[in-house]
Amino acid sequence: MSTVGVRELRQNASEILRAVEAGESATVTVAGRPVAQIVPISPERWTTWERIRQVFDSPTDSDWDAERREFGASGIDDPWAR
Repeated sequence: MSTVGVRELRQNASEILRAVEAGESATVTVAGRPVAQIVPISPERWTTWERIRQVFDSPTDSDWDAERREFGASGIDDPWAR
């Protein structure tokens, strides 16, 4: 990881961003103090259909129906009702 001052970042932004795009990261400093990090964006992670199926096949909360009925019986309070 490299450290760049704000002035260097301003003068060499394209070069620094190319390095970040290539996988490097940079810490930006102001008056010698680290204030920000420029890091590559991580690629999106795709999931498999098998993993999605597992989510929907997982057991449900056994108290969910009772809680839903209890909540439905009490009604929904509108905090903005006048």
